[in-house]
Amino acid sequence: MDSETGAIKSRGCYAHLGFNVTWKNKLVSVTYANAVWFLLTGEWPKTGHHIDHINDDSLDNTPTNLQELTEEANQAKRRG
Repeated sequence: MDSETGAIKSRGCYAHLGFNVTWKNKLVSVTYANAVWFLLTGEWPKTGHHIDHINDDSLDNTPTNLQELTEEANQAKRRG
């Protein structure tokens, strides 16, 4: 992962929004923002938390634009 842009490259491919991974024989969908967060912090979002795009641009997954919020705080931000 590029720590400035959040770009994840694998075998010449570029993931745009998310991808599916197999974990313990189960297919799991991972959003691009969550993958960047995991690679940045080494942890998945806590239960009941979401990775929020600070500038509200869901395509801007630069690490400085991501923050972990509770579900309640994320909903309050969406309502303005």
